[in-house]
Order: sequence, then structure tokens, then C-alpha cells
Amino acid sequence: ESSISELVASGFPLVLIDRSFDNINVSSVTLNNIKATSLAVNELVASGYRKIAFVSYKTGLTNILDREMGYRKAMRLNGLEDNITVYDIDYSDINTELSGLIPKLVSQGVEALILSTNRLAIEALIVIQSMGITVPEDVAFVGFDGSETFAFNLYPKGITYIKQPVEQFGYEAFNLLVANISADGKTDIVNIELNPGLVVKESSKKS
Repeated sequence: ESSISELVASGFPLVLIDRSFDNINVSSVTLNNIKATSLAVNELVASGYRKIAFVSYKTGLTNILDREMGYRKAMRLNGLEDNITVYDIDYSDINTELSGLIPKLVSQGVEALILSTNRLAIEALIVIQSMGITVPEDVAFVGFDGSETFAFNLYPKGITYIKQPVEQFGYEAFNLLVANISADGKTDIVNIELNPGLVVKESSKKS
């Protein structure tokens, strides 16, 4: 944050992608992360799941915190406030943390998992496969962002995931930056918020 502040103060042309800072007046292109995880919760609830856990990691990044907020909000709106379950793990040792957490959640009756990032989703699937846990029979699953694991169905069951409009991020940010450069930094601050999508596959459906 301090580095961004210095750049803004110096008049350096700058557009933030997928990040924002309350104390810095700078143009940005972000995702509606609250809506993103709300879509995931609503899909799982519509499929009949009620005990839905959200797995993230310890961070102060606004986009990740908003994803947790969206999960909590959607659970409350669906009358599932008593089932809110959030685990923030240590990012420095994801595999070890997930290896202990996921079997514990399944044994406690958690029916579905939402992972806050693509890296967490992939690591969680590795743990799930290695421990013989089946998706969605033992636990339903929603990841964040697509990957080859999701898009090409390398996993035995297609993985439901929250989709970010990655190309639109680049398009909007590039245009804002060019406008900033062309006007020698004398442009209005613009904050563009993009909408997520949800790619629904077998992993979020009742077996």
C-alpha cells in the first residue's frame, strides 16, 4: 500500500487491477467479490446443501475479505446463519493445512466447500483425491477461477467455479491507463466493478 501511495503522489500513471485501497485515490478495475461468493452459496443451496463451509487464508487483501463477506451475507439471507463456517489457513503451508482441515470438515458433516482462490481450490482437490474423498458424494465443491483442472475436466467430476472476466479486466484497465497517460494524469478517478459468473458442473450437484 505504501508503494502504491508513493506512485500516486508522484503522478505516475497507474490503474489497480483486482485490488483497491480505501485510503488511496486511484483508478481501479475490480470484481464484485461479494456477489461472486453469493452466487456460489446460492447455487449450493438450490442443489439442497445446507452445511456449507468457506475456506480462505489469512490476509488483509480486500478482494479476499469481500469474498468471505459475500459468503456470510448469502448464508444469512438463506436462513443458514447458524451454519456459517469459515476457516482461514496459513498460506505458507497450504497442503499441510488442508490435509488436516478437509477430512475434519467432512467428518463433522460439512456438505459443501467453497474455496476463496484458484490456488486453494487446486490444492484442496489434490488433498481430496489423495485421501479418497469423493466429489460431490462426500462433499460438494466450488472453486474460484477456472484452470485446466476445471475447464478440461481433468478431474473425474466437472468442477463448479466462480468465473472472473479476465479479458475484460485487461481491456478496461488498459483503456483507463491510456486515458491517464494521454491526459498527463489529469483525468478523473474511475473505479470499474465487473460482474462474476458461475460455471456450474457436477461438483455442486447432489449425487
